[in-house]
Amino acid sequence: YIGGEYDGLLLSNTLRAYLNSFNMLDRDSNYEIQASISHTSSLFVTNIDNTSDRERIASFIDIKIFDKEKNCFTYSFENNVSQFFILASSDKFISNKSALEEIKLESTEYLTKKFINNLSEDSFDCK
Repeated sequence: YIGGEYDGLLLSNTLRAYLNSFNMLDRDSNYEIQASISHTSSLFVTNIDNTSDRERIASFIDIKIFDKEKNCFTYSFENNVSQFFILASSDKFISNKSALEEIKLESTEYLTKKFINNLSEDSFDCK
């Protein structure tokens, strides 16, 4: 279980899918993944005449692997990524919401892939 409402569910499903595709998911494993993801947004103006409002979405991921047999954390991964989109006028609010959700999905997938690419068995030592 990964908390965080929809964002946590998205991370959980993405992690399961990628771990399954690499044949790395085993329910009987001694290792347990503890993960969290968060997204923050901020508004900024990028041009001189202040006509192009953009929203920046920063995504932060924290994943730890716990060895249940040794009772210690054996791996830790923290990373972040940010993207932006140009805000549509207020009558196109659905467009802004869709862009936000798409960026969250892309960032979650990117950070999950980065986590899996950084995994190696020799890095699983108690810390």
